[in-house]
Amino acid sequence: ETYYKLYAVVFVELQHLASFVTHAAHKDETEALKIYELVQHEGNALPRLYLCVTVGAVIARTDQAHSEETLEDLAAMLAVVQHPVRGLFLRYYFLQNVKDNFLRMDVARALRYLTRNFRESLSLWSRARLLEGIVKNVGSTSALEDGWQSDANRHALRLLVSANLMHISWLPGLTAELYSEALLPEMLLLISTCEDGVGQAYLLQSLVEIFSDEFHMQGLGHILAACAQVHWIVDLRPLLRHLLRRLTRHATHRPQ
Repeated sequence: ETYYKLYAVVFVELQHLASFVTHAAHKDETEALKIYELVQHEGNALPRLYLCVTVGAVIARTDQAHSEETLEDLAAMLAVVQHPVRGLFLRYYFLQNVKDNFLRMDVARALRYLTRNFRESLSLWSRARLLEGIVKNVGSTSALEDGWQSDANRHALRLLVSANLMHISWLPGLTAELYSEALLPEMLLLISTCEDGVGQAYLLQSLVEIFSDEFHMQGLGHILAACAQVHWIVDLRPLLRHLLRRLTRHATHRPQ
């Protein structure tokens, strides 16, 4: 909760920098590139990356010639931060700043960026679970077992992970066929790497809630197969009943 508040304050302040860089770029495109090089001299890694994302996002929006190169550069930079909480918020900040670029670019390229960010966010979220458990249970004989339990901090971070799915669902070029044949199997494979059942259940619920009924009609078999792999202690019956009711209504009201 404290980090959310800090993030909100930092986000507002960095928008002033974004406005300044945008104004400079409209006068001379090279000015934004100069500022981008300048902020990379910041000595501390985390502030430097927030500055790079802020300025880089402006370049990606205003300088078509350097847009792709800058996005690739930013995506590579994000891997520097491996602390679960800091890394998740940084990747969420990246999403917030470059989301318009994803809507304009080719769907295959956009999916490459977004699935990569989802994969790394999921890895950080999984690491947060284990790290929190170890910190809480130092000296306990059940430390390893307790470390794999869902905790309040990790629960609070879940929206930063599912935000990636939300941005994927907004892509204008995403079709039901592309979703069911390529995207959904990859997403379910990534979800299966989350080693606790509670985490998998949340991600499956997010997938069901975020994407449309038409998409789920195409990919129902994949989703049911993934649900069957979730740990037996997690009760997925409410989620499945909800999904099947939605699809039943959709099939009933769909034009023939």
